[in-house]
Amino acid sequence: MGANPIGHPKNMVRKKHKILFWLPRILSVFFALYIFSFILDIFSEKFSATGLIAHLLPFLVVMAITVVAWKMAFYGGFLYILAGIFYLYLTRESLSWLVFLLVAAPAFIIGILFMISKYFKQKEKELFII
Repeated sequence: MGANPIGHPKNMVRKKHKILFWLPRILSVFFALYIFSFILDIFSEKFSATGLIAHLLPFLVVMAITVVAWKMAFYGGFLYILAGIFYLYLTRESLSWLVFLLVAAPAFIIGILFMISKYFKQKEKELFII
């Protein structure tokens, strides 16, 4: 019983799973940083504590969802999708394709990727009994 060759199906599945494991996590961190960049908008207004909290709250929510998703991919993915739906609901009066593409779509994509990651992790366990 030697080591598996590089092209062995087991190694190929694990390589694909590593990509599917890390992609949503990396994207969620970048998305949180992107949401954090909206905090800089407070400097264009008169500074107030409530303004800071109002700008900081979306970032904190995204970070909390990221922490949940990091530990429980399926539930975190579901929360990302719910956050995207909630954002669409909040902006329904002024919804444009640009708003959808810049905020809601990344949340949906990250949520779906977390759910796919969990699905393939489960399939990997079933196939190779890790």
